[in-house]
Amino acid sequence: MKTNQLLFAAALVAPLAAFAPRLERIAFKPAAGTSLSKTFEVKQSFTMEEAEIKVNGSIQQKPQDVEMSMSMQSSVALTDVYAALDGGRVTRLERKYDALTGSGNMTMDMGAFGNDSRDMKLESELEGQTVIFEWDAEKRTYVPRFGAKEGASELLIPLVEDFDLRGFVPTETVEVGATWKVDVVALRNVLAPGTGHSLRPERGSAERMTEMVQQNMDFAALFEGSAARTLDARFEGLREAGGRRLGVIALSGKVHAQHDATEEARKGMTQPTGGGDSVPEIQKVTVDVQIEVRGELEWDLDGGHARSLRLNGTERLQQSVDLLQDFGGSRVRIEDGSTLSGPFDVVVEFQRNG
Repeated sequence: MKTNQLLFAAALVAPLAAFAPRLERIAFKPAAGTSLSKTFEVKQSFTMEEAEIKVNGSIQQKPQDVEMSMSMQSSVALTDVYAALDGGRVTRLERKYDALTGSGNMTMDMGAFGNDSRDMKLESELEGQTVIFEWDAEKRTYVPRFGAKEGASELLIPLVEDFDLRGFVPTETVEVGATWKVDVVALRNVLAPGTGHSLRPERGSAERMTEMVQQNMDFAALFEGSAARTLDARFEGLREAGGRRLGVIALSGKVHAQHDATEEARKGMTQPTGGGDSVPEIQKVTVDVQIEVRGELEWDLDGGHARSLRLNGTERLQQSVDLLQDFGGSRVRIEDGSTLSGPFDVVVEFQRNG
């Protein structure tokens, strides 16, 4: 009798188990020795919405007087070897910087102030270099050093180890339809992959483009203290490619960042060439950024790493500059405010080697 009851209970449980939600572990867990080639491609374009210049409180340039368009592209190609791990943490990462490039174009019609069109190309001394990141357990940070070929030590200072997209994945097992929040910090190396890679203008590139491109490379700093700093993630299910199981994650959301860039602007000021006018005295520089993003992340469940990421959306950048400058012995206050907006596209690909 007891045996029959157990069999009957098992018969009831079996169908229920078949319909039970399947939990998946979407986690960063590559095996030691795994080698991945990674490419990050970003395209951005902007047009001027508003622009106003005041000199000693008097408007000198109105929004309708200015037309500007700007486009930027950046490309980062890396080969990462996870040489050693401990408890799921990479303790030794060997990274080769295969390619680091960038370019931009700006056209401007400033009415009575004239027209301008400039191009710029960027390059980095890190290209072709190998950098080893080793985990310092005591300091709780990664310490970078050059591999066989030595380079300038200052190139190492801004480098970061995490180009794994691991900030997008959940911290626990999930079923299809599960949702979670993604901290905006995960977007840092996605929207501005050139950040910290010492991209500099090629010889002969337009000097006037330098500020525009460098501001874009420092874009990650804007996320610090972001007022709206999370994206929505949703597990859409599984798909197969090349015999591997891929977890599909949908991403969407809006982020908003406000940043006081006064100190960065002051550090970047240099004496104008040719003498004459003095260095502007920066009073205040503020930047306000709004980003709307949507996309999809594919995660290799068997390999424990990302496979691809596609993102697109729009950006709106507001900048306000307040400075003092001497012109011919006269102290002049200049206030410059502008708003730019436009679309962006991000394509990230990971490929296993060997």
